[in-house]
Amino acid sequence: MQILLNRFSVTFWIMLMGILIMACSSPEEKKIKFLEKGKSLYENADYIKARLEFKNALQIDPEFADAYYMLGMTAFKQGDFKKAYGLFLKTVGLSPDHLDAHLQLGKLFLGGKVADKAREKAELILKADPENQEALILKGAVLLAEKDAEGAIAHLKGLLEKGIKKPDVYRLLSSAYSKTKDARNAEDSLKSGIRANPESVRLHIELAIFYNKNKRTEDAAEVLKKIIALEPDKMSHKFTLASIYWDFDRKTEAAGLLSEIISSDPRNEENRINIAKFYVTKKQFEDAERELKAGISEIEKSFDLRFLLSDLYLNLKKTDKALEVLQKCLSLDKDPASPGIIRTKNAFAKVYLLLKDIDKAEKYVDEVLRESPKNVDAHFTKGNICLLKGDGMNAISEFRTVVNEKPQSVTGLLRLAQAHILNQETELAIDTLQKVLKIDPGSRDARMILSRVYVLKKDYKEAENQLIKILENNPDDHKVRANLGDLFLGLKDVDRAEREYKKIKEKAPENPLSYLKLGRVYAKQKKWAAAMTEMEQGYKANPRSASILTSLIRICMIQKKFDTAISICEARIRQNPKEAFSHDLLGRIHTTRKDYDKAEESFQKAIDIRPLWQAPHNNLARLYLIQGKKKEAVEKFEAALKANPKNIAAYLSLGHLYEQSEDYPKAREVYEKSLEMNPNLWTAANNLAFLLCEHSESEADLKKALTLAQKALKLRPDEPVVMDTLGWIYYKKGEPNRALALIEKALSNDPESSVLNYHMGMAFYKTGQMSEAKEKLRKAVDADESFYGKEEAKKILSELET
Repeated sequence: MQILLNRFSVTFWIMLMGILIMACSSPEEKKIKFLEKGKSLYENADYIKARLEFKNALQIDPEFADAYYMLGMTAFKQGDFKKAYGLFLKTVGLSPDHLDAHLQLGKLFLGGKVADKAREKAELILKADPENQEALILKGAVLLAEKDAEGAIAHLKGLLEKGIKKPDVYRLLSSAYSKTKDARNAEDSLKSGIRANPESVRLHIELAIFYNKNKRTEDAAEVLKKIIALEPDKMSHKFTLASIYWDFDRKTEAAGLLSEIISSDPRNEENRINIAKFYVTKKQFEDAERELKAGISEIEKSFDLRFLLSDLYLNLKKTDKALEVLQKCLSLDKDPASPGIIRTKNAFAKVYLLLKDIDKAEKYVDEVLRESPKNVDAHFTKGNICLLKGDGMNAISEFRTVVNEKPQSVTGLLRLAQAHILNQETELAIDTLQKVLKIDPGSRDARMILSRVYVLKKDYKEAENQLIKILENNPDDHKVRANLGDLFLGLKDVDRAEREYKKIKEKAPENPLSYLKLGRVYAKQKKWAAAMTEMEQGYKANPRSASILTSLIRICMIQKKFDTAISICEARIRQNPKEAFSHDLLGRIHTTRKDYDKAEESFQKAIDIRPLWQAPHNNLARLYLIQGKKKEAVEKFEAALKANPKNIAAYLSLGHLYEQSEDYPKAREVYEKSLEMNPNLWTAANNLAFLLCEHSESEADLKKALTLAQKALKLRPDEPVVMDTLGWIYYKKGEPNRALALIEKALSNDPESSVLNYHMGMAFYKTGQMSEAKEKLRKAVDADESFYGKEEAKKILSELET
């Protein structure tokens, strides 16, 4: 007992003396201790704890420049460059002679492509310290950024002569030689750097990249082996080597290397995830699936492996399997508030949102928010649900929660702007988008949305400016240039529109966009020869483009050049005999020429190749009705169904025949029968849903239509015709905002569709967006195409134009 008391006494006195010493320390000593402890943690990459120590130092001395500098370095290491920039600025504000902070600012300017500012920093440091090696290296990097490769070479060689042999000198010198197309000296610079710095992983990586770019696979592989020897525990090097093996058709060696990674640590979840991702990037989806399943067998409680497997199934359009995997996740933990379960329910919500099953998506989001009220992912998904429902006010509330928690979230701010647009709050949308541009001045999405907002405000000059700013950063963004041309065309400035489209053609002759745009400009002006020439050139440059072929054939038919149209289609069919599209197009030409036997043969071939594609069924039905052969056609399809009750093509053709002849009860009967025989026949589910929607006799019919359309979308999540059907049902149910989101997505896949433009126009009309409604309805009505609802489109358009 006495011994214990003695020990306690000694311990007590030691602690007491420590407290007294600390109490006697001056504030200067205390802040230095915090700073040094923070530096030690920083060197060990413990940035969170290091940050706390630097903040402790600042509590003692709020103007302690070195603490601000180290906070900046910590932010830099954590990838928060904006914060680092602010902290380095604070440092030099407090201590103008803090050369290290000036150096870091120079590096940030260089990374931000502000070479003149980076040069200023290098010169400032060198004026104070002419031999500062880091500043001399920065000057070389600035010369390279200013595209003065020869100047950079002379400067960097001078550094080597001075004995400055840091890895960055050799790396920059190699890059400068590469700019002058001097591959030999580029390679020699890296090799010399490695001889001077044999432990430099960065130089070895640069050399491996150099060899890989020059297709020197063996050399790249050998260098990577050395890198692996230098950093044996860093798996990323092994994955890079495996990728090189794979890309140069040494797949067995790649697979062997990946197997070694697994066998070295079978329960390493991160390695298994990276191997699955490796196979996904190589489009080896079965291998990715196999590896993920093997990982789950080894690590049975893994959420992350299951999340990745679910994502894989989603990308492969295997939605049921994706949901099945997530369902298994729910059984891994009985605590509804556990991080794994929360993530699982968020994943469920996202999948159901993708399927446009809003009720189920909302159910899972609400469950997450009950357990985790501040969960950002759940609020983000809830905001997207509100957007889809056309509920702008609640969407704003959800996305505000997201950006309050994550003020730098560009995606959150973009969605908030979209919610303001939905709520017709254009000024707030503009303010929100300006915040995005402060975070990311080059944000293409922000400027695209801004352009659209300014069009809504009829501020066409500012809409133009936003598109031009995108093009200043990326002159080869052909989609944006096409939008700029479309803007001019909408303003009746045909010459400027034509100039923009021609720029696309000059820079990307293989891009079908320019030919289609120019062809339509000439067609609107009735310049048929010019339109024909444009489409012929476009088809020659893009022989696989279905849209150019369609436009070319349409112009041929307008000019009554039927033989030319047939010749073009037949040539394409000879090259692609299994392309349903070409057979259907040929059938339409024969129909116009009243060569009905050949038309029937072509449509039937298209159906045989793609039984679920709706167009040839529709065209075949129309063909029979034109000839007054409804009875014979019905008998033909019914005989086919009698011979094979599961004949999908016969059901669809018969259903379309009854629809075209306005025998809607019979069409409904056929689609219902087809679904009894083939419950997952998405085309039948979609057609029946649309039929019930357009010709509903009760609320029950509309409810059934909604269920069928949701089922079809689950089976075909990216099918534009299904998105349109579901959107149109919401329109009929009195939810036009909800309809807009779906129909807009469908229209983006087929912008020339008369039906889709009609539906979009009507949804705009119901939401009070009259100018947009007029534009879409005019496009639908002007098209040389009949569709159900065309008379209504004409009527509403007439109202809008009076």
